[in-house]
Amino acid sequence: MHIFCDEAGFTGNKLRDAEQDVFAYASVAIHPDAANELVERTRKDFRLQGKELKGSVLLKHEHGKRAIAQILTECKGKYKVVAHLKPYALTSKLFEYVFEPAVSSFNSFLYDIGFNRFIATLLFLHLRVQNKPAEELLDHFITFAHRGDVAALEAIFPTGNVQSYTESPLQAIGLFAMLHKDEITSEILGAREPGVPNWILDLTTTSLFHLLAAWGERYDELEVTCDESKPIRGDMPLFDAMVGRTEKKYFKFRGEEHPFVFNLKHPLVLGKSDQHPGIQIADVIAAVTARVFSNKYRGIKHPDDKEWIKLIRHHIHDSIWPDLSDADLDQRKCFVNTVILNHLIDRSVAGKSLSRGIRQVAMRAHLVHPLFMRDTGHLRGAKARIRKPKS
Repeated sequence: MHIFCDEAGFTGNKLRDAEQDVFAYASVAIHPDAANELVERTRKDFRLQGKELKGSVLLKHEHGKRAIAQILTECKGKYKVVAHLKPYALTSKLFEYVFEPAVSSFNSFLYDIGFNRFIATLLFLHLRVQNKPAEELLDHFITFAHRGDVAALEAIFPTGNVQSYTESPLQAIGLFAMLHKDEITSEILGAREPGVPNWILDLTTTSLFHLLAAWGERYDELEVTCDESKPIRGDMPLFDAMVGRTEKKYFKFRGEEHPFVFNLKHPLVLGKSDQHPGIQIADVIAAVTARVFSNKYRGIKHPDDKEWIKLIRHHIHDSIWPDLSDADLDQRKCFVNTVILNHLIDRSVAGKSLSRGIRQVAMRAHLVHPLFMRDTGHLRGAKARIRKPKS
């Protein structure tokens, strides 16, 4: 099966881009001849100018919007797309590179209880309300991850009384980074190749890989053509390893099995959209998906979004998007993960094993949560809860 892919909202490692807060990556299963026929017919039906279809252009006028609706309708069931909220993806990356090196021996347990989402959501909420320390912490992390600048990692560390970490999530995360500086540095710097462009924070490769793994569940063999991409070109060996892989392999995550092997007929083809109508179709789908989800995040109600979301919703694959309940202490999962965070830091300070007895700690916190809710009822309420910010 032929798969054509393209993205919208690409800003590389710059996940804090204020103008493009959503990254979308679309993949379309369509034969090249069928793609060419659809593109030519759409251009003719709606009297579209230009040599190719561009989603960003079609979104600007009524003829283009009707063309988008036609493409989404005719491609029903033939595409998969992801929509990642870039600020939240950035805070998720911070967990991956700051916490993961120190907890790798028992990370499956932490993922199962949603500890990664808890940390990412805490940071995201601080970033969303334009908390200056959170912005600075993430800027330092970006510099460290992108350039390998150890001084930027050290800038994440808390200043003043480190014992105040129980009162500040940012202090807690900074203290954890300081206590595990060597593991974090080794993890990130060890993966860098001198002279090779670093796309460690970019979302392109991850998005493409997961989409192709999903297509591999439906089709035994894939022929994949993607729009030219520097991150994908840099990660080509990862995809080359999938050529001729006929076996099925899965990994378990949050109680569900996910595929991580797919069979490519030949290495990925990186092409230009003007030469591949299938890429143009993927571009249109990615562009409208990014627009709809960006409007959703910003609280913008556009008249076209309601129709488009109906057409897109069943084609959305696993996306990186926050669930604010992950950081709401009224929720048991948040309470448990707050206790776990304190446990990890206390043990780090004492130089003790992080994993020993951690399951029992989580079980006790799970049982204590109702008492916490009872004893803090007078302190809670609409203003005390962590709620979704008004869009």
